[in-house]
Amino acid sequence: MNTAGILIDNGFEDAEAVVVYSLLRDACIDAVLISCSETTAVSAYFGSRIKAHHRLSDVSDQFFDALILCSGKRSEERIAKNPLAISVISQHDRAGKFLCAISSASVRILAANQLLRGRRFTCSAPFWYGITDGIYQPQDLLVDDNLITARGLGVVEPFTRQIIDKLHEKKAFS
Repeated sequence: MNTAGILIDNGFEDAEAVVVYSLLRDACIDAVLISCSETTAVSAYFGSRIKAHHRLSDVSDQFFDALILCSGKRSEERIAKNPLAISVISQHDRAGKFLCAISSASVRILAANQLLRGRRFTCSAPFWYGITDGIYQPQDLLVDDNLITARGLGVVEPFTRQIIDKLHEKKAFS
């Protein structure tokens, strides 16, 4: 079965995480919410509380077929400065696992840690201004090798469908 880890921290965009999680589970993908904070209890951008399935420190040695990064400025800033999170993201990237970022997560997490490495990406405007690590493309959804990025919440469903298609395609040819 395909697996997906959704990294969240306090201040994450709740609609993105919940919709992505729900659609992945509906597609028979073993998706889990992973807290990058000290506890599994995480507060979303609008104040709702979610209990993640795991803390990152408890699953940092596992590989997921896809690693998903949601937006939310405070969450993105915490994840971008979390050495364990960046290590896990980098390891997944080097292993060819799918890195999936929606909205500003591609900039605030990946570009902030030089993880775009010249790949094409998209995000919400104006976050791409000044980014030199990747090549911004003004599209709603973009796939560049193992990197899947989307402009924002308005395309969360096509973003998730792209992840599902790529995971099922990879499994069919493995």
